[in-house]
Amino acid sequence: MHSALNDKEFKNFTQLIFQYAGIHMDKRKKSLVEGRLRKRLVALKLATYEDYYHIVKNNNNPVERQQFIDLLTTNETWFFREEKHFDFVTKIMAKTDPQRPVSFWSAACSSGQEPYSIAMLMAEIRNLSRPWDILATDISKTILTKAKHGIYLKDRVKGL
Repeated sequence: MHSALNDKEFKNFTQLIFQYAGIHMDKRKKSLVEGRLRKRLVALKLATYEDYYHIVKNNNNPVERQQFIDLLTTNETWFFREEKHFDFVTKIMAKTDPQRPVSFWSAACSSGQEPYSIAMLMAEIRNLSRPWDILATDISKTILTKAKHGIYLKDRVKGL
């Protein structure tokens, strides 16, 4: 059994995730951090959170650093999330020359529903022959791999 994540360890991890990924986690996320990082303690057979902190902080272990980032990233998304954003894009596109190239950046695309939603909207507005493109990125390499496959469960596409 591992000890609980103490306040000093929590502070160390929150500073590290901010340094590595720009993610701010307040004290209300302590139990989330503890639960997600406990999996790595078990997998690596470590006795304490401090032991794990030193592994992640060590600059010569990029694989474990990415694992740490992936564990503390919340990948919440769905198709046409934030409906107002899509309404805004529709209004802007109505005022834009249809021959002018348009680019979108889905910065935290998670498992890909947002960029696919943008693609569906653009296909409807401009059809497939007009110039537009989408760059989709995410800090989690694991979730980005899922996004590249573009495979979703039926309940994720219900209502489209």
